[in-house]
Amino acid sequence: FNLPEENCVDKAYDPTGTFQPRKLMKAGVLAVSYGQSPRAFSQKMGVSMEVAEMFFKNFDEQFPSFRRMVEDIREFMRKNGYVETLYGRKRRFPDYKSVAAEVARNEQRLIRLLTERKQLREKKTKTPADLRRLQAIQDEIDVLQDKRGLVGYWERAAFNAVIQGTGADILKMIGNRTARVCKERGWEFNASIHDEIKISVKNEDLTPETIALVEDIMTNTATLSVPLVTDI
Repeated sequence: FNLPEENCVDKAYDPTGTFQPRKLMKAGVLAVSYGQSPRAFSQKMGVSMEVAEMFFKNFDEQFPSFRRMVEDIREFMRKNGYVETLYGRKRRFPDYKSVAAEVARNEQRLIRLLTERKQLREKKTKTPADLRRLQAIQDEIDVLQDKRGLVGYWERAAFNAVIQGTGADILKMIGNRTARVCKERGWEFNASIHDEIKISVKNEDLTPETIALVEDIMTNTATLSVPLVTDI
């Protein structure tokens, strides 16, 4: 956003008080990965089209490979029926090909039904037969749109499985190492929550060395081409 850091922390607004940059970014990453339009994004976030278009433009300029990455992951799933995290854990989509092919076959049928429904709804006087036909059309449209929605959901889930699944893999490795360290030192490993861990240590063990150890566990148990960071 080309703004000072204080404008980009949680719940902070831009200098004009128009939008919250951090909130826009968190939702915007998902919007881009799901193929959402600037108009739909502006409505969802309650911001002007100008702000929404600014976000999409800046995002694409600063992360030019992001949309290609999303499409590559989806294309891999379409071809192979599964995706993998960076550590090789698979999520399978065994029914994707058959359902997607069915949706493609029925696309023209869905268009015809939507057109017929529109024509019947616009009739000023509807006969009982018209009403029965309207209901039958709506029932069939519901089934076809559900199948179409399922295909879209699987395509979004494929991307999520790689990104969030890799994050989950990393936290599992961190949790494994944390559990072993806690067992060795008589500490308690209380919980793991999303990308956080909670441990309890004895008061006399609350030292800079302990903090350095926890930081090492969180940031160096797994390594990526970008650094992992944590707050303790």
